Amino acid sequence: MKKKILCLSRSYLSKLFPTIAQNDNGREYFHIVQNTAEEKRVKSLGGEVVLNIETYVSSVFTSNDLDIKWEEPDDFRTITGFNWSPLYTDRYLSNFPEATRLKVAGAVYKAISELFSKYNFDYFLSEPVALFTTHVLLYFCKKNETEARLWVNCYFPDYFFFAAGLDYSIPSPVLKQYSKDEISLLDKHIKSYCEGVQEDKTGPAYHFSFSKDPDKGLNYFQQRVGNASLVLKPELKTIVLQSLRVIRAIYSWSLFPKKGDFQSAASFNEHWFYFKCLLTSRKYYDNIPDRGTQDVITYTLQYEPEASLLYAAPDFYNQLVFVEMILRSLPDGQSLYVKEHPNQFGALGIKEWRKLRKKYHHLKFIYGRESGRELIKSSSMVITLSSTAGMDAILLGKPVIVAGRVFFSNFPNVKCINSYSELAALLQQPHKALPTQDIMQDILNHFRNMGINSYLGDPQPSSILYSDENLTHLINAISQECN
Repeated sequence: MKKKILCLSRSYLSKLFPTIAQNDNGREYFHIVQNTAEEKRVKSLGGEVVLNIETYVSSVFTSNDLDIKWEEPDDFRTITGFNWSPLYTDRYLSNFPEATRLKVAGAVYKAISELFSKYNFDYFLSEPVALFTTHVLLYFCKKNETEARLWVNCYFPDYFFFAAGLDYSIPSPVLKQYSKDEISLLDKHIKSYCEGVQEDKTGPAYHFSFSKDPDKGLNYFQQRVGNASLVLKPELKTIVLQSLRVIRAIYSWSLFPKKGDFQSAASFNEHWFYFKCLLTSRKYYDNIPDRGTQDVITYTLQYEPEASLLYAAPDFYNQLVFVEMILRSLPDGQSLYVKEHPNQFGALGIKEWRKLRKKYHHLKFIYGRESGRELIKSSSMVITLSSTAGMDAILLGKPVIVAGRVFFSNFPNVKCINSYSELAALLQQPHKALPTQDIMQDILNHFRNMGINSYLGDPQPSSILYSDENLTHLINAISQECN
């Protein structure tokens, strides 16, 4: 009997998952979609939609069923292994009035409960996206012995791994056995990439300097179906596009709940934040300090909202508070340089960040399109929540403080903290850079352990996502995991 795979087919996955299903005869795929547009896309590719959240939520409001509202089960957090409220971890639901919020959440819970009562799924396949829906799905997976497979890209390209829950910092052991030749190729690939990071010649696909995608105009529309990495540009075209997204969010809010999905309806604050970021002037920022400057600490601002904050660093997810605690902990004479994410340039121009810079004279801001590695080279230490910029710093020989759950927490030159008191204590200690050649072999050994628990392939949006070779890699990985 074929294994049954339930897919959360939202965003670009509404094209990718049914495309994989077309080429995988060994398993049956079933799809949950967020809205009607995604349902049409899945069905056009021959996929079977078992739940349209937009349609279901709308029907609940139309029926005016007063009994449907969210009440968190007593065992919810124990079973999911996540001690924080699933309702308030969701980046959309909190924007609704209480009654609407509870009704939407109750409808989503009821819909997924009914789905698991009707079907016996063997696996749940998705990406680790910080949504209420993800929490509910993982809850019912655990209750029904459905194994979760959340895919995550490795730090080095062309490989990814599966996590079995919300802690996706470490790969789950794979069933595949790597041959000596495959391990040798893996070692060469990792070594080449790490050396490229040190020379600033390689980096993640979402970074504007390293994206392999050709200029496709309004990249956002290509990214939505997975044909390109999302790489935003600081130009008028991007501002116009974002203003249209703000207008669309207002329109969706006006129609909800009769029409439209709740995520689009509640996305105004998020899109308005992105829009304001784009209006920040380049003149507002500080310059990267010269190399050799003493007592420079760097914090790399992370993209918001993202699972890398809500899941990987739930204790410290408020970056404004985190940065202020660093500033309060720094010894006299040290300065903190905060650099924006390359795809969220302008974020430090928001009012709250401006107020913080006025309050602390030793706080400096670096524009998102400046070189993060040049800043790291000019720093004596790097602090991060869960950003891969921390890994860049390790490869450049810099000491790193990490507050979140990350794959490099046990790498050389890394100190992990669980509280602000631990952060303050560490910042009082002398921190010295290590020669990169002395730690490289240790790093390569750690990466090899990650690599042999990973698979070839890239499940993230890019120009090669739907290539025959990449699809074959993804299907082979699913075949190994879901057999």
